[in-house]
Amino acid sequence: MVSNKGLSLFIILLFIENSLQLCVSNSAITSCSQLTLIRNQPLSIANYKRYLEISGGTLEWIPARTFSKVSLITVLQLSRNKIKTLEEDSFSGLQDLTKLNLYDNKLEFVGKFFKECSKLEQLDLGMNKVATITNDAFHGLNSLVELNLGFNSLALVPEAVNSLPTLKELSLNNNNIQILPAKVFSNLKNLETLALNDNRIAQIYENAFGGLRNLKKLALNSNYVTDIDVDDTLQDLSALSLLNLNINSFSCRNLEKIVSKLNRKNVNVPMGTSKSRNSFHGISCTLN
Repeated sequence: MVSNKGLSLFIILLFIENSLQLCVSNSAITSCSQLTLIRNQPLSIANYKRYLEISGGTLEWIPARTFSKVSLITVLQLSRNKIKTLEEDSFSGLQDLTKLNLYDNKLEFVGKFFKECSKLEQLDLGMNKVATITNDAFHGLNSLVELNLGFNSLALVPEAVNSLPTLKELSLNNNNIQILPAKVFSNLKNLETLALNDNRIAQIYENAFGGLRNLKKLALNSNYVTDIDVDDTLQDLSALSLLNLNINSFSCRNLEKIVSKLNRKNVNVPMGTSKSRNSFHGISCTLN
């Protein structure tokens, strides 16, 4: 006869064991929580949906070939975990994957982890601690249209982004980028939106935006920019319709000249909110 104490302990242990790999599905999504991934034991889910969400904040790594038995998924949500480590074959077998969300984890390094995800259209690596991205990290992603690298620790624009000719939206906001070298985006012929706000950009080299002939929206607000060569910039950005310059280090004389010239070229510069006497177009500036 099992005592009440023994029965209670058995029930608790059973609950803990089952909670380690709890996956449930509705008509469109399979959601797993409190998941423990083990090397050489691929995730196996009966009747899984093509949208897979792994939540709960417990994942710290993705072993190689973890998803090889759920290879038909098209969306993989891994946001808001504690993932520090990916392996070269972490996403092996996911040839149909179109969206991968790794937002709000603890990644510091990005290598060639996505090489088999040739159909990937959206990749979110925002809100991590990424400081290094290898030059070949995005090779083979010939369908990618959206890439989020915002809220990381990048000191330079990664060379890897220039290997993504299909990209339409690139977010590099809230990093530690200080300079924009010449032709750093030269292969991004289809890019339409570029977010560089909230960095430390103080120097923009001539022809920095060379090749961005389809860019429509550019955010440079919240940086340390002192001057922009409008003629050089617009020669490269012939489709530009919006340029955000709020909160930078412009002199009032330079700012007025820049905004006036942009307006004459039909480029909208959003009004700032400064009420300081040292401002133009609502954007703070210095009298020097």
